[in-house]
Amino acid sequence: MNFFSKRSFFILTVITCLFLISGCGGPSRQDVMNHLEPSGQEKYAVHLFYEDSLPMTETNELNIFHNSHPIFLDTINKIQFWNQDIEPYKKWAKVLGIKDFPVYLVMDAEGIVLETPYLSRVKEFLTEELLPNDTNSN
Repeated sequence: MNFFSKRSFFILTVITCLFLISGCGGPSRQDVMNHLEPSGQEKYAVHLFYEDSLPMTETNELNIFHNSHPIFLDTINKIQFWNQDIEPYKKWAKVLGIKDFPVYLVMDAEGIVLETPYLSRVKEFLTEELLPNDTNSN
């Protein structure tokens, strides 16, 4: 009987520890930020959180913009799309405080530098940051 009690206590303790370690509350803001941040210093990442269906015209436009200048190719090292119908990404948006979709996040090594629903604003921001003397780029 004593062996059973010790064994039951041990199993219950292990299960409790695993439950606490597993992060049952979902990802932390820092976990999400670490996943979304660009993979190098002084580089940008662009993320689109969307509901329903991916806006193909905007994603095509973003791809064309990204490929329009070598500086964009060198400094924007992530462009990713996060469907809110998929559970982990829905939790990410909630952790980041995103309530309205679609929304673009532009990130640098320090965190989110732009949050906007407008692709035109993303393009404007990146052009101003990366090509400050080139007013002809779009």
